Amino acid sequence: MKTKNSTYNRRINPALRFMGAFMLLFAFSFTACSGTLFKNLLKSLDRIEVSPGLVNIANGTTTQLTATAIFSDNTKTDITSQVTWESANSNIATVSSSGLVAAKLKGQTVTVTATYKGLQSTATVNVTNALLISLQVSPGIKSIANGTTYNFYATGLFTDNTTQDLTTLATWSGGGSVCSV
Repeated sequence: MKTKNSTYNRRINPALRFMGAFMLLFAFSFTACSGTLFKNLLKSLDRIEVSPGLVNIANGTTTQLTATAIFSDNTKTDITSQVTWESANSNIATVSSSGLVAAKLKGQTVTVTATYKGLQSTATVNVTNALLISLQVSPGIKSIANGTTYNFYATGLFTDNTTQDLTTLATWSGGGSVCSV
């Protein structure tokens, strides 16, 4: 004789067995992963930061800004290429999608904003009146084996006594055994 309860128990038992097996598998996975899955699920984006926060650059030059995501567990991730960059006044300075700022109007200041997942951070860009007075290539002397490459860097000294990396703005030329900037 079948009762209502015995029919109910037969239907429920497979579901309970499945849930038990799932819970056992879940407990094993959690132990094996040392809880990494849960740590990452519980971590949330706290804020973003743009650096440097204050930039002084000479008119006609560029500088690179970076954006960093800071999470609730204080871990940091570079998100420079993932943020939306915007200059408050593109007549003073423009900013590319990669965070490269180009100074266009000397003696002016502009705010550059990075936006990521609804969060914002800013940098202040001062475009100076400084003029380039010297250019230094480093290293000064470098011998390298034939068929290999080496990176040189150009640093500019300006009339306001500041220096700036001009490597990407310099026109590089050379051939044979001599190179020039």
